[in-house]
Amino acid sequence: MDLLKVIKSEKPETIKELSKIVKRDFKNVYEDLKMFETLDLVKLKKSDAGLKPIVNYDEIDMDIKVPLKH
Repeated sequence: MDLLKVIKSEKPETIKELSKIVKRDFKNVYEDLKMFETLDLVKLKKSDAGLKPIVNYDEIDMDIKVPLKH
């Protein structure tokens, strides 16, 4: 979730810039963003510089169901 906060506040132009801001490996940040994209938490917009991560909301409400074991 820290990635989402940083994207919202810092508005990095590329995934590479984001990975430098959060001091994490580019590949790991990219994989996290692709997962967030499948959940519609992040948009990855193509630009001349690369893929720009975008967060277009201020709040996330989640309902998570945990299955009961019998």
